[in-house]
Amino acid sequence: MRSHVTAIRAALTTASLVNYFADAGTDPTLPYVLLWTGSGAPPIEDSIASRGDFEATLGVTSVAGTPEGVLIVQAAARTALAAFASGSTAVTGRIVWLTLEDSRAVQVDRDVPVTATGRYPAYGVDMYRLRSTPA
Repeated sequence: MRSHVTAIRAALTTASLVNYFADAGTDPTLPYVLLWTGSGAPPIEDSIASRGDFEATLGVTSVAGTPEGVLIVQAAARTALAAFASGSTAVTGRIVWLTLEDSRAVQVDRDVPVTATGRYPAYGVDMYRLRSTPA
């Protein structure tokens, strides 16, 4: 799964989107994209050669200083990830598809103020189905 996350992060970076996996650290600069997923059951990295095809859920959280900013970041992230919609060979020896399955409502996170501004960031979550098969 690590190689898949690396390829997805590279696509976001190419689109000039700051991105992280699972943890954005302390007080990250807005805007950014946070990716999150599981390692699969059984662990995908350990059994990928023997399993062949696998699927996983990928969360893509877009974070910005305003709700409108979230919509802009989401649009840019979706465009960047569209390369995976018809199957990408960005992961060596694999063909990877991402399908947008759900988009949750944009919200303001009133638990974590931005240190520099004292304002609260906004976020929106897109849920993708990741499907990978040997090339």
